[in-house]
Amino acid sequence: MTFGLGIISYCGWLRCDKLLESLKFNDVKIPITVFEDLSPYPEMTARYQHVCDKHAGHNSLGWSVSLSTATEWGSIQGNANRAMRELDYDVIILLSDDVMGTPHAIDNMVYFWENNPGIKLGGVLFSRLEAVHLVRDGYLRSEREFYALDLNNIPPSPDCIEPKIIHSLHGSACAISKKLYNEVGGFAPSHWAFDEDISWQMWLNTDYICCIIPGNPMVHLGGASQPSNEHAELRGADQRELAGKDWGIPYPEINKKVMLAVEEKQAAYNAILKGAKTYQTK
Repeated sequence: MTFGLGIISYCGWLRCDKLLESLKFNDVKIPITVFEDLSPYPEMTARYQHVCDKHAGHNSLGWSVSLSTATEWGSIQGNANRAMRELDYDVIILLSDDVMGTPHAIDNMVYFWENNPGIKLGGVLFSRLEAVHLVRDGYLRSEREFYALDLNNIPPSPDCIEPKIIHSLHGSACAISKKLYNEVGGFAPSHWAFDEDISWQMWLNTDYICCIIPGNPMVHLGGASQPSNEHAELRGADQRELAGKDWGIPYPEINKKVMLAVEEKQAAYNAILKGAKTYQTK
C-alpha cells in the first residue's frame, strides 16, 4: 500500500512552513506535495518554493517536499481535485494549510490503513482539535497564538476514543482511497465542500466505509485560506445551493438521504470497525 500527502493551499506559504515543520515528528516517510492554487500575487510561488526547498533539504526523515502550482484558480474543490489526480498512490492524505500535526499523527493514519486491509476504507478522518476548543481548554490564550502551540502537550480528542463511522469527512485533515476517488468520478465542481461531496458518494453510491480514528490529533486554526478578497463571486455564495446544483436535487434532500443511509448501515459498519487495529493498540 502506497501513500502520498497533499497540502491544499492558497496564499499560505507561512502556514505551510509551520505545517511542514510539525510533520517532521513522524517515523514514516511519505512524499509530500504542496498544491498552490493560483493567486494574483506573482511573488507567492517563489515563497512556496523556498519553503518546500527548506523542508526537503533539512528533513531528517528524508521526506521529499515538492511544489505544484495551478495554472488557473480552482478554489478549494478544484485544488483538491488537482491533488487527487496528480498524486498516484493508493491512499492520499489531504491536509489544508491551516492545520498542524501532533507527534505521530501521520504514523497513526498510515498504521490504520496498513493494518486493516480487510476493511473497505474509503475515507478516514484524523482526530482533530479546533483552535477555539484549545482556547476554551486552556492550551491557548487566544487563537492568534495558534502557531506558538506546544504540540507535544496536546491530548487526544475526547470525542473519539475508538474508530467509528462518521457521516462526513472534514477537508482540513483526512485520507482518501484513490480507488474510491476514481470510482465516484472525483469531487463535485461547483461547491467547495469536497469533503461532504465524497462522503455523500460513499454513503449513497458505494459500500466503502467513512470513519474517524482516535489518538494523535491534528490541530486546526480554521478559515485561514479565504480567497474571497480576490474572488468577489465567493462572498455570500450559498454553498448548499451550489451542492444542489451539482447533485441535481436540493441540499436538504441530499442530507436526508445521507442520514437515512447512515442510520441503515451504521450498526454493521461499526461492528466491522470494532476489531480494527490502531496505532495506540499495536
